[in-house]
Amino acid sequence: MPQLRQGVEPADSGRASTTRQSLDAQLDSLAEAGVTRVFSEKISTRATKRPELEATATASA
Repeated sequence: MPQLRQGVEPADSGRASTTRQSLDAQLDSLAEAGVTRVFSEKISTRATKRPELEATATASA
């Protein structure tokens, strides 16, 4: 696991591409890793814009 910067809340993102897919396994893994802030979205892998992934990058900067 990468080193976290002091005072920075761990953030990551999860994605499912269809409404039938579940984020539960990803969310469980992130929680086990100590991630306290999760940005999630149900969006196609073909999408060129990923708002929640961009929010994760901004929050982690």
